Amino acid sequence: MLFTIMDPSRIHWLTQPQYLRDSPLKTFLQRRNFAIWSYLPIDSSGPHGRLSSFCADAVRGVDRPLAYGMYGAQVLTNTLEREVEWMPHGINMDIFQPRDGRGVRTGLGIREDALVVGTNATNQARKDWGVAAAAIALLRQKYPTLVWWINVDVAIRHWNLNALIADYDLADCVVLMEGGNKSDTELSYLYSMCDLTLLPTLGEGYGYPIVESLACGVPCVTTGYAGGVELVPRTEWLVPPVAMRLDGQYNQARPVTRPEDWAAAVDRVLADETNAGECRESVMHLNWSNLYVQWNKFFLEGLK
Repeated sequence: MLFTIMDPSRIHWLTQPQYLRDSPLKTFLQRRNFAIWSYLPIDSSGPHGRLSSFCADAVRGVDRPLAYGMYGAQVLTNTLEREVEWMPHGINMDIFQPRDGRGVRTGLGIREDALVVGTNATNQARKDWGVAAAAIALLRQKYPTLVWWINVDVAIRHWNLNALIADYDLADCVVLMEGGNKSDTELSYLYSMCDLTLLPTLGEGYGYPIVESLACGVPCVTTGYAGGVELVPRTEWLVPPVAMRLDGQYNQARPVTRPEDWAAAVDRVLADETNAGECRESVMHLNWSNLYVQWNKFFLEGLK
């Protein structure tokens, strides 16, 4: 058995080796004396709620597909025309828990009375850093003490975060951490110093920053599309798309959102009486101690 954890587009060579050039690898794959199980991070659909043709072709060669969540399972079910199981990721909630963030604020030079909004995300096309920067600029007009904490792998890749910060005149309110090398414990303290977090996404198969933030007792505002919707406990924390567009060579449906709607969602969070316990309870079912039995059952049943 070969178990993959990759997007459908990345396993086409594995499940459909007839398209490869003649080689020992092609011979080995076509012999197919093994089963392919795939844990598939479905963060969008193609037209008509199914995977687009290339990705659909890839998953048809999988013997046992598994989705990250209900959204992904539905897209795969629509594509394969048979029911597909789903199983969520887990999180260690002994590490991701509410911490005393006051010391972190002090260490970063952030005022005690500041409104701290956090974004922990990679710099890739699927993260809509542009709409996030525009929303922060709008929020700053209303909340002059606002600080935007950013944790990102690299500041310049698909997006130029330095340019976004400059173009929206945010330099004096941004704390930018680059490198993505924080431990889970360090992240739990950084999440805990925030009043809320934003995940500006064009689609998530799961959305670790959403779960991590909530586990630390901090509300998360994210896009009302794909897998992230399943993780947020209040619908008013979701930013609804105003339109959809097709993106990239795999014709993935991606949402279009407005900065004004992100700012309004933040206003809603701040107006509510949300406590850390409510946030944490909403993701308690994702604690690894509650999930390992399901994962064990999945593997044992498949090996029968």
